[in-house]
Amino acid sequence: MSVQVARLEARAAETARLAVREKLPVDRCLTHPGRPLNAQAPTLDEGEWRDAAPGLAWGGEQPWSWFRVWFRVPSAWAGERVRLTLPFGGQGMAYLDGVPWQGRDENHPDTTLPESTRDGRPHLMAVESYAARAT
Repeated sequence: MSVQVARLEARAAETARLAVREKLPVDRCLTHPGRPLNAQAPTLDEGEWRDAAPGLAWGGEQPWSWFRVWFRVPSAWAGERVRLTLPFGGQGMAYLDGVPWQGRDENHPDTTLPESTRDGRPHLMAVESYAARAT
């Protein structure tokens, strides 16, 4: 390996460490196949929803699915850039606390959150997703 390549790799590793300073788990992540009405509403009854564990397969014969992710951002993070990463695959629309927020796809799993979410309270990111093939 050349000295230049070694320097570039060291710089890339340093940049990656600085880019993500801290990670927190979400409070809960639920899914429901199909297109249930008002799935983006924060007050929705989640009784028929199931846990969306890592490795969940969805899409294919039933290409539509909704995900509801409850999360909190510590108020100590006020003024900092905060992103929510949801690697669901597919493509779709994300709703933050019931309001359309951002389109997303498997190449863009990150959502930059507004300052208003840095309050330590629960917030909902609901994502309507489509995947023509199982993901």
